[in-house]
Amino acid sequence: AVTWVAVIGACGRAELWMEALGYLERHLLDTAREPPNVIVYSATIKACEKACEWQHALLLLEKLEKQSLEKNIVCQNTAMSACAKSAVWQLAVQLLAAIKEKADLVSYTAAITACDRGGQWLQALEVFAQLCASAKRPDLVAFNAAISACKEGHGAEARVLYAQMRDSKLKANDITCTSLIAACSSEWQHALAFYSQQFYHRKNQDIFATSAAINACTEGLQWQRSLQLFAEFKEGSQATLVLYNGAISAYARAREWRGALALMRDLRREGFDANEVTYSSAILSCSDPGLWQWALRLLEESRGTVAGANTVVYTAAIAACAQQSHWGQALALANEMLSGSLPLDTSAYNCIINALAEGQQWQQSLHHFADMRRASFEADEVSYGAAIKACESGQNWELALSLLEELEARSFKPDLIACSAALSACEKGAQWESALGLLADMVARQLTMDVVAYSAAISACEKSSRWQEGLQLLSSLQYGYGEGDRITYNAIISACCKGLAMSVALQLMEEMDAAWTRPDEVTFDTALQACAHEARWKSALLLFEDMMSRGLQADAVALGAVISACENAATLPASLPRLFLGMEAGFEQSLAALDEREKMTCLPPLWETPIVNVRLGQGPFGFARLADARLASTAIALEEMIVHGKKVQICRPSGFANVDGSAEKSL
Repeated sequence: AVTWVAVIGACGRAELWMEALGYLERHLLDTAREPPNVIVYSATIKACEKACEWQHALLLLEKLEKQSLEKNIVCQNTAMSACAKSAVWQLAVQLLAAIKEKADLVSYTAAITACDRGGQWLQALEVFAQLCASAKRPDLVAFNAAISACKEGHGAEARVLYAQMRDSKLKANDITCTSLIAACSSEWQHALAFYSQQFYHRKNQDIFATSAAINACTEGLQWQRSLQLFAEFKEGSQATLVLYNGAISAYARAREWRGALALMRDLRREGFDANEVTYSSAILSCSDPGLWQWALRLLEESRGTVAGANTVVYTAAIAACAQQSHWGQALALANEMLSGSLPLDTSAYNCIINALAEGQQWQQSLHHFADMRRASFEADEVSYGAAIKACESGQNWELALSLLEELEARSFKPDLIACSAALSACEKGAQWESALGLLADMVARQLTMDVVAYSAAISACEKSSRWQEGLQLLSSLQYGYGEGDRITYNAIISACCKGLAMSVALQLMEEMDAAWTRPDEVTFDTALQACAHEARWKSALLLFEDMMSRGLQADAVALGAVISACENAATLPASLPRLFLGMEAGFEQSLAALDEREKMTCLPPLWETPIVNVRLGQGPFGFARLADARLASTAIALEEMIVHGKKVQICRPSGFANVDGSAEKSL
């Protein structure tokens, strides 16, 4: 038996697990001279564990039991360690539960490590709690395994474990502090504190700890600190590719593309070959407007490297183009990636789904979202947010709300982006009740609300003429988040106009001035059209005068609304002829473009029409209809001139004084 154990052990140390299994089989065939024993099995399981062959390790455990040999704790711990190395955390936890009474510190630590490598930090902490509740006392290795499980931004839990470790009189080592720094990746101050405490004053600093500290500062948008750590490390030690990549990522986060490309040159001079992390970070540094061609150059350059233009590099290039709104190029890269048979991961799918959604190809976006789920990829908050964005583009509010519910059912927290996209889908579908319900849910979830979300809900109310609800939303916005913007006010003013609440609309326009949110052409067009509908000719003229005094450009909508207001009121104010005299030069320029179309009418040109001499007794409708006909021709001329790229300038009226010189005062 000793000979077999020695031979199998040697195979294990050389990671020759298949040879180890072969020697075990030969040993089992020679049972007449030497019966099998648990030590031989233990050595073979150890050989499988070193080679990460967890399936064979578990099969050997079963075979051991069939041989009526007792599975000792060493065999079981080794099998659990094999599961841990392959991140098969479920089986490791099951093995621990099966041997709970015999489990020792090694057993618990192996299960915690398996959960850590499987990304199950909560399960790891639960196993650690079971260890603490048992008669065993956690050692430094167990604490380090539990702290390491918190490395994905769970710094608070990691610091609690560190405090428990110190209470147990255990001294932290480099592994402890490196794990703590990684756990505090979203809390750069804590990460730097742990780094300074353990490593800062050393002559030769730890590569892994420095890399974790650089990443933490980068995540915390402290890219200057990241670069300072990198520079300090280079002064005393030889930088590695991992550290170069961390520094390039810091430049990428700051959109400092020149610094990122300079570091790429430096690492090549140091003899390093750029990998996919290097290229993807450098490409993302070229995400600012006008740099998309640099991103494509880097993508092309990566094709000639050992790593090649793989999924990570393509995903970065698509993201860089998308962030610069070059949706056509982003879509081309996405299609190139799909046709190139590159293996897709969650990040790649998210990038493609988002690019298609923003590129107005929402059907394709949702198609790839469905493909992603069929391919057994775990859709995350970003995936759902992009799919909901596609629903917004396609005005599919029902599916948007359904995806939002599904997101919550999967224990994800919908963020502001996903909720705002669903809200916008409801707005485009004129579903004001759904929009208000969703907005209430967003407030209940304590999301950081913004003007955009409220504006979308108000626009949904506007489309259904629900001006009272819109006013309530505006009041809530002002109470909780500050003043609305111009889009918000335009939406609620439009809702009031549609709901025949013209006086409220006029008050809101005054409120816009008080809030330093100046009305624009859209605001005045909306209000003037409402004046026309309600025949408020005096209000229309005063609004038009206000519009001109602000230096805003009057379009055909505004002019037509003023005239319609007068015509609908069956009144020709004395100021109306003055209005047209003041605009005569602008009309002349516009009407000159009518050519043959103008000749088809029986109406003389406006400047030849004696509008100043029109008498009210001859009928106000005559002048108003004439003016409206001329304005319709003007609108056609404006349209033609815009199509042909010519600039149209409408002259400001000379004034709204009445014929007798008096000014119009009251509404």
